[in-house]
Amino acid sequence: MSLPGSPLPVAEFVEMPGVIDLAWGHPDPDLLPVEELAELARTTLRRFGPEALAYGAPAGPGPLIEAVVDRLERTDSRPPRPDEICLTGGVSAALEQSAKLLADPGQVILVEAPTYHFALRILASHPLEICPLPFDAGGLVVEALPERLARIRASGRKVGFLYTIPTFHNPTGLTLTLERRRALVELAEAEGLLLVEDDVYRELSFDGPAPPSLWSQAPPGRVVRLGSFAKSLAPGLRVGYLTADRALAERFSGQPWLQSGGAPSHLPSLLVATCMAEGLYPANVQRLQIAYRQRREALLEALKTAMPQGTTWTRPAGGYFTWVTLPAGDTRARLSAVKQAGSGYIPGTTFLPPKRPEACGPLAERASRSFRLAWSRYSPENLRESVRRMGEALRG
Repeated sequence: MSLPGSPLPVAEFVEMPGVIDLAWGHPDPDLLPVEELAELARTTLRRFGPEALAYGAPAGPGPLIEAVVDRLERTDSRPPRPDEICLTGGVSAALEQSAKLLADPGQVILVEAPTYHFALRILASHPLEICPLPFDAGGLVVEALPERLARIRASGRKVGFLYTIPTFHNPTGLTLTLERRRALVELAEAEGLLLVEDDVYRELSFDGPAPPSLWSQAPPGRVVRLGSFAKSLAPGLRVGYLTADRALAERFSGQPWLQSGGAPSHLPSLLVATCMAEGLYPANVQRLQIAYRQRREALLEALKTAMPQGTTWTRPAGGYFTWVTLPAGDTRARLSAVKQAGSGYIPGTTFLPPKRPEACGPLAERASRSFRLAWSRYSPENLRESVRRMGEALRG
């Protein structure tokens, strides 16, 4: 969609007629609460008056901070205190700031292989070295971490932090086991390792409550957890948050650009707070959980009949994505045929660091014949049709 008379797009995603592209991890426009937010925007402006349009507080407006505390008390095993929260412009903006504030130039950033491809691009835009870690069906292979840390330190390099997506991982949809969560937190404390936890999919849990965050299990100062309302409400609001110990939270909120202009997305943050107070937010999360659970089932069922024999895929307990692995073939080379058929995916190698000298575990080793699919944007009927087209192209 463009503005009347303008060729410039309004949104990132541009619909292509006849194409059902499962590469995009975007919400279905029909699931965005447009009318409800329009009404609550009026309520927000009337409730907060001129303060809604003023410079915001550096850590973010108090009403949303209090609402985040209340919400995490319900969805996690330990709620933060208000001084342990800093509101952000979403997870991507928070990761950008983490790369600036939590690591020095030349330091090593540890990541899972595979991991979120735009996180790799954000980290690569800084003078940092990205080092992959092995990943399997249980998530990050924690037992491989001590040897990797020892090797890095023996070479005279220092580790800035470990970036991880332990819950409904992007791109695989897998979740770090409870045993590995405990082991990772204990190891991080023993090694003095800072963890940056991407917890953006916490609310989209389909098969029971999401597991406790690493942040909730760790001693203060060991984890910076990044959360967002992009997946649970609307990405265009650009509202997220981080939880950390008080000292780390103050490092984020104390940045000069925040002291000058206040927290990003001040008015949208107050709108989210109003959504919380008026009950729209929990109702919307429940609605999304039901819709995405149905879409997950439609997609996974379609894979059973459409994919080449010997293909495997993950069955995520939440989030947006599944990870599909073919018995043979290069998914990057075969993408053109899939696109010509009116479907699409993201090849698995997109989610690996460009330089990966170490062995990264079974998922990374099979990445060239793997791809990520998203069920978030399309109806069950369209998901089935897209997978049918994809299967025909891959078998051809």
